Amino acid sequence: MRSITQVIPDCRPAYIEAFAEMANLAAKAAVRGARMRIHAPLIDLTKSQIIRTGVALGVDFSLTVSCYQADSSGRACD
Repeated sequence: MRSITQVIPDCRPAYIEAFAEMANLAAKAAVRGARMRIHAPLIDLTKSQIIRTGVALGVDFSLTVSCYQADSSGRACD
């Protein structure tokens, strides 16, 4: 099984770190010393591991979207 980082490029640790750095350069609060940190606790899990974790936590998956191109009502794509 491949982790999500092997499937979706913007889920790679390097991307997350670069995004955090950009946010810390751009956000007024960060410039004033309140640096942001992005937490990505699921980054090393496979999709099935993410689903199993969600089920164990009682996630209502009907309230989630599982793709980047949801329709205008927020429903998952085909």
